[in-house]
Amino acid sequence: MMVPDLRMKIDNSKTNYMSKVKVKLEMTTCVKCGGDMPVLRKVKYGYNSCVNCSTTQKMGGVAIANHKTGNEIQIVPMEVADNINRLAARKGYGVCSGMKHN
Repeated sequence: MMVPDLRMKIDNSKTNYMSKVKVKLEMTTCVKCGGDMPVLRKVKYGYNSCVNCSTTQKMGGVAIANHKTGNEIQIVPMEVADNINRLAARKGYGVCSGMKHN
């Protein structure tokens, strides 16, 4: 007896459903520039200005430990993260630097 493959039908219906979902954020005005910003930014997080007017420093993530079941990252300022990630992308970086194929 053949068992129908229901997995494909479920996946297709999820994809079709998600393509119809549209999120419309309520907007308010920024106190500094008068531009639009989400109400959620003000109500939930307490910010009065938009992202463009913000004086908060941007942050980035650096991979500290990579593992097949999960990664560990460290949050650092964006400039530091960009520099570390740039250096980590070099050929011959880290454990593989002593291997013959590099």
